[in-house]
Parts: sequence; structure tokens; C-alpha cells
Amino acid sequence: MRKQLAFLHWIHAVFIFLLLATGVILYFAGVPFISKKDVRNVHLVLASFYALFLIYSAFPVGKYMFVLKKAGLKRLHIAIMYIFALIWSVSGVVLWQNHPVFLDYRIGALLVHDWLSVVIVPWVFLHISWKLLKKRFGDRTAVKFTGKYMSRREFLTFTAGAVQFFMFGFLLKWLRPFLTEEETVQMLNRRRGYFRIFKVTSEIPKFEETGWKLTVDGLVETPRQFSFSDLKHMEWRKIVRDFHCVTGWSVIGAEWNGIPFPQFVELVKPKAEGIFVKMYSSDKLYTETYTLNQLMNQDVLLVFHLDGKPLTPSQGAPCRLFHPGMYGYKSIKWVERIEFVNTRELGYWEAAERYDLDGYIETG
Repeated sequence: MRKQLAFLHWIHAVFIFLLLATGVILYFAGVPFISKKDVRNVHLVLASFYALFLIYSAFPVGKYMFVLKKAGLKRLHIAIMYIFALIWSVSGVVLWQNHPVFLDYRIGALLVHDWLSVVIVPWVFLHISWKLLKKRFGDRTAVKFTGKYMSRREFLTFTAGAVQFFMFGFLLKWLRPFLTEEETVQMLNRRRGYFRIFKVTSEIPKFEETGWKLTVDGLVETPRQFSFSDLKHMEWRKIVRDFHCVTGWSVIGAEWNGIPFPQFVELVKPKAEGIFVKMYSSDKLYTETYTLNQLMNQDVLLVFHLDGKPLTPSQGAPCRLFHPGMYGYKSIKWVERIEFVNTRELGYWEAAERYDLDGYIETG
């Protein structure tokens, strides 16, 4: 039985390591030379096999826990790992399902999934430290409070645990999204969610109002360049809509303020063959494409203000698209050019990760 349990223990460790490794890659967007969609598929396959492994191992581990009647810490560790795994699995299933039935629960599921992933790191380090101490000192490392003071070994054991959780604090700070102070305040509003800042280049494009232009050209009768001042004097529209990312997180009830896209159509007058639209980001890499009909809705905005304040650089300043019926990757940030074309190309994520070309949020 010991050999079987030792084997299961190492298999479990490998699963945890691989799930955390693929999860970290998914957390940080734009990892060079790595397909995020492929990593997500690997993560899902690993999670499925991990769930089967937990079911398979439940009987021998249950027998082992029955034997460990007096070993309270070991029983506690095993119980916590199974509880973690159960909550991890349930929250992961909610994130995996993009069906609208699950949309209202994805904010909570994402927070739970992320926090468990972070908490498990110091817990694993503490477990490893405990094992190393036990290997060094043998059974003498067992913590037994038999007197008024802790023994030297007891002190070392608990000091090691304290160090792990101090490391946990630094880890939390490191994993915190790279936000401005204003966005950090928004992040704390857990009920409505917060925006994760994704970019596909190492630097966020810089914006200076003086000299900045939005170009609208291509197959149009009247190509135009709009200064920031021009755009501020156009008719704006304010809407409150949810934002859903295809990777699982959402922001509920965000306020978007900007120019309805049909206004630009009226100004530049697309030619009959200009039935598609391609938008370019000022990062010189990200692009998105649409049919013209997909953008001919007053709620499709070129956005300048979010939640009553101008967009920050990380949110896409000075302007970004927002399409309430599509996943977030279609709402391109840092828009600097809009081109009307007669053929439709793939956008950045459609080409790099085989995302759906239209990106519509399922409605049931």
C-alpha cells in the first residue's frame, strides 16, 4: 500500500505542477512563441485527467486516512488538497463553458479559480519544507505542545511555515494585474469584476493629443483624418453594457461613452464594394475585421470614456472599439486607422489562435 500511495503522491505532484505552469501562461497574455489556444487545450486535457485521477485515488487515499486516525496534520493536508481540487474543478468548468447560462457566475468562478491557484503555491512549499524537515530530523519533527515553551525543532518547523506565507504575500503582489492606481480601485469592486490588461506587444502605445489623428479611408468616397478635437465635437452616445472576455472573465455594468460607428459611415460614404471593415491598432500589430453590417448599430461605439472617465493607456486610450454583442478580442484597443475593404482578412487572434472570426457572444 505504501508504494501505491507514494506513486499516487508523485503523480498528484506532477499534475499540480503542470496545471499551475499552464495556468500561469494563460494568465499572462502574449507569451512569445506559445499558442495560447493550444496551452488552454492542454490545460483542459490535464484538468480532465486530474479529475479522473482524483476519483481513482479516492479509495486508497480514503483507506490511508482511516489508518491515520491520530495523525491530524496529515489528514488535514489530504482533506484540504481534495477540497481545493473540488472547488478548482467546479470553478474551472464554469469558466470553460461560454454558454450564457454561466455568464453571471464567471466573475466569481474566475476569482475563486485564480485565488486557489495562488494559495496552493505556498501550501505546496510548506508541504515540501515539512517533508524536508522530517527527512532531516525524522519523527522528532512532529509538533507536540507538551509544555509552556516550544522546543527548538518546533520553533524551526513553524518558522519555516511563517516564511512560506510571507513569500505568499510577495507572490500576491507580483501576480497582481499591472494596473494604474485608478484601475486598482476599480479592481477592488469585486461584484462587477475588473478589466484584465492584455496586450500583444511589450509596450503600451503612447498617446499625445497634439498631432494624433484617426484615419478613416479605403473604399470610401471621402477619406478623412480626424483630430482628437474633431472627435470630441462629434455626437457621443453613452451606454451601460457588460464586457465578456472569451477567456472567461467579465465586467458587469460598465459605462461606455463614445461615437456610434454609423456616424463615421455617414461622413466617409463607403463605396458599394466597401462591405468589410478592417481596424488597426497603434501597437502596429493588432488588427480586427468585421462586416460593415456588424458595425451598423448605434450601440457599437468608438469609445473614449469608460465609467465616466477618459480611457487610460492600458484601457486603449485615446479610443477603442466596443461591440456589446461580441467577445472582448473584437473590441480592438488603441484604434488609429479604420479601412473599408472589399475582402475580409483574419484579425490578430483569429490568425494567431484560430479564434472565431465573428466572435459573437452566445445568446442561448
